[in-house]
Amino acid sequence: MPWPLALTLALLVPGPLMAQETTGAIEGVVRDTSGAVLPGATVNTVGPPGTISTVADARGEFRFPRLPSGRYKITAVLAGFNAGEGNVDLTVGSTSRVDFALALGGLAETIEVTSSTPAIDLTTAMTATNISRERISLVPRGRNFTDVVGQAAGAADESQAGGISIDGSSGSENRFVIDGIDTTSPQVGTNAMPLRAELVEEVQVKSAGYSAEFGGSTGGVINVITRSGTNAWRGGLMADFEQRSWGGSERRLLRESLTGNDFTYINPPKDDESRIDPGFFLGGPVLRDHVWFFGSYVPGIRDTKRTVTFTNGTTDTFPQDFRVHYGTFNVTGNAGSKLLYRAGANFSPYETTGTLPPQDGRTSLSSPGDYQRGSKGDRSTYSGSVDYLPLSNLVISGRVGRFRTDVESTGVQFPGLIHNFSTASTPAGIAALPDQFRRSVGFLSDILVTDATATDEYRRNYVGVDATWYLSAFGEHQIKGGFQTERIFNNVQRGYNADRILYYAGRPYAIAATGQQVQGTFGYFRLLNISTLGKVSSPNDALFVQDTWRATSRLTLNLGLRAEHERVPNFGERGVKNPIEFGYGEKLAPRLGFAYDPLGNQQWKLYGSFGKYYDVMKYELPRGSFGGDKWVDYFYTWDSPNWQANSTSGCATGTNTASVRPTCPAGTFIEALDRRHNSAEDPDEGIDPNLKPMEENEFQLGLNRELRPGIVVGARYVFKDLVRTIEDVGILVCDAPGSCGEVFYIANPGEGISLTLNDPGVPAFPKATREYQGLELTFERRYAQNWALFGSYTFSRLYGNYSGLASSDENGRTSPNVNRFFDHLENSFDRNGQPVLGRLGTDRPHQFKAQFIYGFNWNMTMGLNQYVASGIPVSEEANVGANVPFFPYGRGNLGRTDVLSRTDLSLYQSVRFANLDLRLGMTVLNLFDQDAVTRRFRNRMVGSLPLNTDRFFQGGWDYEALLAANPRLTEVRFNQPDEFQEPRQVRFNLTLQF
Repeated sequence: MPWPLALTLALLVPGPLMAQETTGAIEGVVRDTSGAVLPGATVNTVGPPGTISTVADARGEFRFPRLPSGRYKITAVLAGFNAGEGNVDLTVGSTSRVDFALALGGLAETIEVTSSTPAIDLTTAMTATNISRERISLVPRGRNFTDVVGQAAGAADESQAGGISIDGSSGSENRFVIDGIDTTSPQVGTNAMPLRAELVEEVQVKSAGYSAEFGGSTGGVINVITRSGTNAWRGGLMADFEQRSWGGSERRLLRESLTGNDFTYINPPKDDESRIDPGFFLGGPVLRDHVWFFGSYVPGIRDTKRTVTFTNGTTDTFPQDFRVHYGTFNVTGNAGSKLLYRAGANFSPYETTGTLPPQDGRTSLSSPGDYQRGSKGDRSTYSGSVDYLPLSNLVISGRVGRFRTDVESTGVQFPGLIHNFSTASTPAGIAALPDQFRRSVGFLSDILVTDATATDEYRRNYVGVDATWYLSAFGEHQIKGGFQTERIFNNVQRGYNADRILYYAGRPYAIAATGQQVQGTFGYFRLLNISTLGKVSSPNDALFVQDTWRATSRLTLNLGLRAEHERVPNFGERGVKNPIEFGYGEKLAPRLGFAYDPLGNQQWKLYGSFGKYYDVMKYELPRGSFGGDKWVDYFYTWDSPNWQANSTSGCATGTNTASVRPTCPAGTFIEALDRRHNSAEDPDEGIDPNLKPMEENEFQLGLNRELRPGIVVGARYVFKDLVRTIEDVGILVCDAPGSCGEVFYIANPGEGISLTLNDPGVPAFPKATREYQGLELTFERRYAQNWALFGSYTFSRLYGNYSGLASSDENGRTSPNVNRFFDHLENSFDRNGQPVLGRLGTDRPHQFKAQFIYGFNWNMTMGLNQYVASGIPVSEEANVGANVPFFPYGRGNLGRTDVLSRTDLSLYQSVRFANLDLRLGMTVLNLFDQDAVTRRFRNRMVGSLPLNTDRFFQGGWDYEALLAANPRLTEVRFNQPDEFQEPRQVRFNLTLQF
């Protein structure tokens, strides 16, 4: 392809692996009052993209297939008839229907057709919650857009799940999309792009039944659209104010007693913390009815002072400053009714100066000088989209975008090389050094930081195209197909802040293979740099087709198929480029659904769907298992006492691989030992050759009913079943008695090689199991007559042995595909050697939510948010062997944590001054400062039972008897509350707008 054409396609025909839905649709039929269709009628919409027009076809049908969310006025005009008029509040991903019945001219003037705009979308079986700007601004919430996601039925922000859980998934299994750009962390799968909720027009939470356009998620899709300009000028100033002193009491900290074999609680004082978030926004027309812009900037300024009393009696105060800069800018427009476009950028760079010591004071670092480190990072998205309607029945859409994050440590020096005299040096060896080169053991030539980040940059670039064709054949079809591609980049250098040379004065070195001892005149030294290092990229592609088939006036079928091509990169310099690769045939995801209007009055919808969903692997596994984590020891005889001579460019770890041969003038090279095996160097040895992608099946059945205009109730049953996952499974391999090591394989637990790794006398690794069943009841009353109410009740069961890509068994650890579930066989079995299956760590059988908005006659608006949920299961945990955790009594034997209840309140008072509106507000989260126990300390042991794997499964041992015989193993904090509900937060805000 000639490069000018390629460049043109890249700019004009964009779109990512995860489809980016940013619009909705309006369609309908124009008839006369007798029911006869009226071809040729002109239908106009006036809304956010200006005035868009179309003409009813031979069947009287019209459609506006790509419109941004917002309020629209719709008119239908035909010579000889009175005009028809209606209004629609359009949401992202929905299709609103408006049917006109035009009277003959002279009988009436304009006809209002609000009764023909049903609140139920009869074209789709998808379950989605659309949270509008009105609801975002009036219902109490936190600062970030993710804080409103929990308002959706079946969704909750669970710390034990590692983030937002949707229908039982873990926090690392969702997709986050802002203005059409996938902002999911490529490494751990959580949201990587915070954005102020005030900048958002709409948040859509897709829970189930979403179409073949969407992939890479076994949880949900959180779709965010930022505000855009209109024909009306809108702007203003705003500010938020918060003081920690206004909030609730600090939560107590569970710790071991320093004076005896007991536990204690520490009650720390509140931090002296203040935050202000000033900002502005402005939007309006560049060219009225054709081009608009919107821009906003909201910095966040937080200053914290923490006073800590340490165990050595020292009391001191430590400062920390945090700055973040939220911003958005976009331009939207149209070129007539055939071409719509949008281009924009979002950003939220930040910087933290200083770190804070733990509140309990239990650290040996008690000087403010120990806490000067900080960090800064960049987070940004750039996007562009085009929707082109060359024909009345054809839409071509394109999208292009980039998402970028980067982080680096501040307050850290990167000196290049640090000299360190080992504490293993002998006194005689130190004494043998000349005076000018003699240093005491422990000497460091510079400050060594073991967890410094020079850079950790991620980029995700998107390009793609799709087309939608409308046709009639045994009903009406809307067939959409497309190609989506993304390329992920990672450039990382983190770990040691410099190469390190450890000098072992007077010590010989034993060669690894032979045990032969070698020694220079002054001993030996080793050069190392324990780090994560590499520059990689990997592409992922997808093809999809989706047919929305209106088979009859009452029945719509959703039929789709998605296929993905995924590649996982190798960070190392040796081995295959993509040690894991799934072709299109290995990731075929059918999506089937129906929506049925049983009475034909557009007030009922019976719907159901079945679909397969595949995960797209994150970079956490390849960084750890495919050469990203590096630790090579380069050993040298120490021949010259002048260790400072090693401070040369040649004495460096470079790419930090075993093939590197650093030249260090003070010694002679002996050997290099790679402590981090790269499984990509010989994938047949460490990766199941028949590895399959993580897969989940989903089924749902639901019923919606519009009771009256603006009031909808619903019921839904959903079942989600994990088919398989990918995890590292570990076994203990012994070369000789007392010489054993762990070996990990990348596998599908319960399938393939995981069934053959263990000795015949012990079980095979069990299958990863996660089943979610939920019954949801929902109520929605849109804002009218000064009030609105949104409510839901969910009755559910989350069962299995695997919580997902984030581990609720490890307090929400987000290490996708390398959590501890299958690190050892004992992880999955109880004290009797039986597989452990039960209620998973974030199972909440009952969840009730309600959001209420009320407008008083004196221009005050009140918002309430209420959440009540069951506690989560608590399971006793013990250890065997080399601190291998297991559940001796299965899951949930210690009951549940407290019922969780939270009430949030917001109040806003508006005062008008001519064209200005001054709004004063207050938001209180956890109004009653409830402090329910959200976690209990579940590990009963501080050590391990003296059992190897064979003995564990042979049986004949008594768990309680072993504990009684080893009382020193008992953990005094066992089953005590150790985490509590967040304290009350109070925030005041002010907005002056026109």
